[in-house]
Amino acid sequence: MIIGVFSMLIPIALVVLVVLGIRKISSASSKNQGAGSLRNFFQYALLLALMVIVANGLAGLLGRLINPSAMVLADDASLARNLSFVIVGLPLLAGIGLWTRKGFQADAHRAKEPMAALFVTVATLISLIIGLSSTIELLRNIASANAFDGQTFSNALIWTGMWIALWVIGNRTILARNLQVSFLLGSLVGYIASIVGLVGVISATITQLTGMNSDVLVTSSSHDIVNSLVVVLVGGLVWMQYWYRTTRKSERNNLWNAYVLIAGVGGGLVMSVVAASITLYQTAVWFIGEPSAVLARDHFSGVPSSTGVVIVGLLAWWYHKSLLAGSTSRTEVNRIYDYIISGIGLIASAVGLSMILIAMLEATIQSTLIVGGSAINSFLSAATLIVVGGPVWVIYWRNIQSLVKQSPEVELASITRRIYLFLLFGIGGIAAIISLIVGVYQLFNDFLTGEFGSSTLRDLRYVIGVLVSTAIIASYHWSIYRHERTVDVSFGSPSKSVVLIGPADKQIAHEIREATGARVTLWTRADGEGLSWSVSDVVAAITSSSDDQLVIVLDAAGLKVIPLVRK
Repeated sequence: MIIGVFSMLIPIALVVLVVLGIRKISSASSKNQGAGSLRNFFQYALLLALMVIVANGLAGLLGRLINPSAMVLADDASLARNLSFVIVGLPLLAGIGLWTRKGFQADAHRAKEPMAALFVTVATLISLIIGLSSTIELLRNIASANAFDGQTFSNALIWTGMWIALWVIGNRTILARNLQVSFLLGSLVGYIASIVGLVGVISATITQLTGMNSDVLVTSSSHDIVNSLVVVLVGGLVWMQYWYRTTRKSERNNLWNAYVLIAGVGGGLVMSVVAASITLYQTAVWFIGEPSAVLARDHFSGVPSSTGVVIVGLLAWWYHKSLLAGSTSRTEVNRIYDYIISGIGLIASAVGLSMILIAMLEATIQSTLIVGGSAINSFLSAATLIVVGGPVWVIYWRNIQSLVKQSPEVELASITRRIYLFLLFGIGGIAAIISLIVGVYQLFNDFLTGEFGSSTLRDLRYVIGVLVSTAIIASYHWSIYRHERTVDVSFGSPSKSVVLIGPADKQIAHEIREATGARVTLWTRADGEGLSWSVSDVVAAITSSSDDQLVIVLDAAGLKVIPLVRK
């Protein structure tokens, strides 16, 4: 017992020492800027640790109070741990929190520091994930009429309350532009939860309507629908708060575009392509190939889930694609979108081509896949990928090439096109070289060990399939890249850098950037009331100037253009 008490005092002593150390560093921060940065790091790290400790302690104690029957089964060590967390951690958390608040009030610059935004981002994300999962589990238990779990309720209550407090504090304290990463990560959490829930609802509904798994229909499918609806509800509320009400209206910078393109457009399309391929493959195998299951409901048991993924993936792709349709002119964002979709379709087609070559070798040597199945199933799998991915690549690549013919001076100089061609050539070339090395190794290994024969060709079928398909793709894109590499293109920053000084306007920087291709920064004047930007005037001022560095000031007299010289 004594040892247990001393073991609990050790972390408490460490916390006290850290607090004293921070105080010591703080007293010397005015003399040393580096010490101030170190102080901020430890201060926010301590705040984060204390937040987690206190939240766990409060949740544990509240869970025991709400569900007294659990106290009989609970061990004394957990009670002692939770009490120590709250008794020691709560005063320290309050003290460090008030100290941090006084620092923000004394120095307004601290709200602009990346360290403060990083703390809010990490702390909010932790509380969001734990609160989200606990709330989902709690609502599922209530919907399923299971026994009330006090611990789940307390976790949901404490961590959701922590998330709300951090959301309010962060939005009142930290600059909005520094919280963009936090908003995007929260949007991603809600987005993923909503997708998982929607897929579950569609899958369970199809299963119930079609009578699949009829032996567990009443006890399973209905519960699956309810559980998935809970996930949709909670995840949808998070997504609405983070994305629809907040991040969707923010500045469309590189991070914003990356989220929409990768998580929304690319993620949704990949989901749909993969799931559609699985569904078509299962259907083709049942009617043409050699299915392993006897009953149709067993063979198509995964079709409801894949159908749900196709529907939700297309919905996600359509929604995020619509967000990129606000500009009438073709921008680099539109190019990135076209090349991402084209690349997804090409990869699916390349995999299908490799599998066709493998299946042809299998049929030639009359072998079967190691994992089971027949050559006809391999052909069907490959054909499915080509049928799904091929049209996607053809449509988007043909559109890209037609735009190149219309505006070669713009499209050929695009950094996105150069990266796309170079990556496909580079990745395809590397894959072909690795396959060639592996194939030559297998040939020499079988020859030197005396096992050279029909088994060698069987072992080489994957190598040959990958080598041929990647070689075709790499050579095609290398020919295009070699033809276009003489086009002058800058891989650095935009040709002009512009600083706008005038009234606040969330859209002006984005519109000027799209119209001129320049890197635009907006500084807000404190006396800018009554002034308004004219996009056409600013664009004319930028394009008419031959200088690369410009400061454009808007006052009552109009625009004043100040060229700068970088030394």
